[in-house]
Amino acid sequence: MSYIAYNKFTTRYLTKHSGVKTKLESFASYGAAQAAITREAKRGAINPTDFLIAEAVVFHKSIELTETVNNLMTGKPVVQSVNTPRCCDVSSELYWSM
Repeated sequence: MSYIAYNKFTTRYLTKHSGVKTKLESFASYGAAQAAITREAKRGAINPTDFLIAEAVVFHKSIELTETVNNLMTGKPVVQSVNTPRCCDVSSELYWSM
């Protein structure tokens, strides 16, 4: 079982926020996720009250938001997770140049 630390308004992973040094998107325990939030808050990178922790399965199934982007090649709308990496985002040049 793994845990995700995420912004409660945007549902973006902790690692997706500017100034955050934590590289992990999921944590082995609830305590590890809480420690990452605490570390980043003490550094002044985030406001800890804006972040929550959830089990990965629950997060992906019922919490994570989606966004609609346009496919760069066809122009058709595509629904994807807000946490989709740029290399997998069909609306980015990086996806099409790989």
